[in-house]
Amino acid sequence: MKNVLELINEIVTNGKNRGVGQFTTEDEFYDGRIITVEGNKLINFGSCSYLGLELDERLKDGAIEAIKKYGVQFSCSRTYMSCTLYRELESLVRKIFDAPVVLSTSVSLGHHAVIPVVVGENDAIIMDQQVHASVQDAAIKMKAKGVFVTIVRHNDMDELRKK
Repeated sequence: MKNVLELINEIVTNGKNRGVGQFTTEDEFYDGRIITVEGNKLINFGSCSYLGLELDERLKDGAIEAIKKYGVQFSCSRTYMSCTLYRELESLVRKIFDAPVVLSTSVSLGHHAVIPVVVGENDAIIMDQQVHASVQDAAIKMKAKGVFVTIVRHNDMDELRKK
């Protein structure tokens, strides 16, 4: 049986050889919709920008202003010290949802922080095979602590019911 690294390498190599992955854009400017790959103008259906906010002029101007005031990052664990901007942002998000809020700097860090808090030793984690890699990674760590973890085929509701 192949080890995980060999399997991942085989899958990525196969995708690259079939022309369905490992591309690099050639654009010097992004409009959020069209990208250039190997000289071809293409509609970008692979973006994770669900709202397209990275191109909103108000947000870009705000980001530029924040970088000028605070730099490009505040390199410190939030457990130890938090940047001033988090307090303001969490306060605004708290007003929107009328509930307590804690924000993380990325989806992955959020999963790694929250899953060990909300999942107890008598709980189970049942994941879709296509769930975000950081959820899978956090779940594997929970499995090492004795939590039952299993994966179901993508969108297979019958298998989910059985589990």
